[in-house]
Amino acid sequence: MKLTEKQKEQIGIEILANFNNDVSMVKHCLSNSKYIPIDGGFIDVCDKKPRIDSTLYYNDETTSPGNSKDAFINYNLKNMRSVFEPENSRYEYYAIRQYHRQKNNVLMVVLKQDKFDEITHNHIIRKLSEVEMQQINAAIVEVQEHYKKRLETYYKRYSDNICASGYWANR
Repeated sequence: MKLTEKQKEQIGIEILANFNNDVSMVKHCLSNSKYIPIDGGFIDVCDKKPRIDSTLYYNDETTSPGNSKDAFINYNLKNMRSVFEPENSRYEYYAIRQYHRQKNNVLMVVLKQDKFDEITHNHIIRKLSEVEMQQINAAIVEVQEHYKKRLETYYKRYSDNICASGYWANR
């Protein structure tokens, strides 16, 4: 789901207000974050392009994962946000303000809150509905698919640079 120019402009205005009119921050946020429109505002779902690690670190008391394609992809998938599980009865999901100094509710992020804990966060806007959580999860899946393609392409191009490195554990 692509944002329109008007939506990007609206996000940019909010970012400018929170970062002392720093135009480079608007460019950074729009190019690195996945925003989706929800209820008159925008939720920052996840990073658009999570980093790719070419060194696979592992506990040296276990077997080396090697530098195979599967090991590389599985290792890097930990950098990617996983989908939320709204059907899990233990958690509730809330929209909260993205920035501390934010005066309105245009930019939001998702807060995962244990149902049995007292809600102490003072920037909660409202609880997210199941439909909204499905939209958020669809956006995460879209980024995950793009990330997997990036990993495949990276491995094809730079497989000679990928290595596994053990670290000392329990010493």
